[in-house]
Amino acid sequence: TQSETFKAKILDFEQDKWIELEGLTNSLRGIGWNHTGEYLAVSEFGSEISIFAENGQRLSRFKADPKAVTGIDWHPEKDILVTVGSQIGIFNHLGDTLHTFTPRDQEVFLLCVEWHPSGAYFATGDYGELDSGEDKLIQYWDEHGKKLAETPSAEVEYRNIRWRPDGKVLASANDALRIWDQEGKLLHQSEVSEDYLWGIDWNSDGTHIITASYEGVIMIWDREANVVNRLNYKTPSF
Repeated sequence: TQSETFKAKILDFEQDKWIELEGLTNSLRGIGWNHTGEYLAVSEFGSEISIFAENGQRLSRFKADPKAVTGIDWHPEKDILVTVGSQIGIFNHLGDTLHTFTPRDQEVFLLCVEWHPSGAYFATGDYGELDSGEDKLIQYWDEHGKKLAETPSAEVEYRNIRWRPDGKVLASANDALRIWDQEGKLLHQSEVSEDYLWGIDWNSDGTHIITASYEGVIMIWDREANVVNRLNYKTPSF
């Protein structure tokens, strides 16, 4: 956790103490533990990734993108992670570059990434082409950079994506909640949201989805993108 006034820290529940993560900026965009819980990856909005041990010791720091890192995700079974920003990168926990590639010939800014639970491939969501703003896509890739599928172009950028725990469908957040199959085919779509959806996740058994909007509205949905509950909490406008 971190904020402008609260430095990045790990909360150790067993010992009831905070462990401060040294040497980070206050502009963090991605954070995540690897599959064993041994390594914590933190992405700074500039272009750096830091890898920490659970005791707060920094193990490595490396440049992962020429411009900015906007999202990261660990492989579900290996100690490798994928990063997105102006390109897609695959790195191990020591910062060694395994592979980097760009998703299209035109310059694109990517916003989110999520490994499939099987680890066989991952999905990315983007802002579209920087010069035109067109072709805002979700694309599926293997770790060698081969494109497996992509969704039709959207009008609004994809802020967040999450696979259902069984890996059969992918939920995405932008101007609506959408649910896609493993080939990128749209299965379900909600009505357009009053404000853009930013956060998204499935519950553990894959029966419901939770979203958080730009204005702080929390909504619960069923697996076919129907509203189940709405919490009308809003954060102060910014």
